[in-house]
Amino acid sequence: LDGKEISWQHVIGLLEYDVGIDRDAPGFHQTKLTVEHVRLTPRARMNVALAAQALSKSVADAMEQHNPDVTVSTRKLFLKMDEFFDIMNVKSTVEGIHRNKENLKPFKKPNPLKPDGRLDWLESNFLKFLNDWQAEIKAIP
Repeated sequence: LDGKEISWQHVIGLLEYDVGIDRDAPGFHQTKLTVEHVRLTPRARMNVALAAQALSKSVADAMEQHNPDVTVSTRKLFLKMDEFFDIMNVKSTVEGIHRNKENLKPFKKPNPLKPDGRLDWLESNFLKFLNDWQAEIKAIP
């Protein structure tokens, strides 16, 4: 995207770094990533929770600290996916308050005078991002 690679290898590299394979002093883990998140079995591929954990803001933030220049497009995708998962996974009336995430707050009754911005974001931002990505891929010779 924007001439930068989106790659699952960025996630694998982050996991290897996080568990200490690529550094001398393992210790504090930046993410909750496990081998199960990156070496996907057919069963794990169907696990939405694993996807939401892997394609998350916390993983994008850790990538930014670990390898910011190379992972810029992967991080952009993960941030969009994190927001998408939040919007689509509203499950309680208080989770958005407790976790301090606007996108986890419940949708309210439709009001034409004050539409929910999350729905606009899905169309104008998220879908545009996916369409732009698709167009960029199709343009590759």
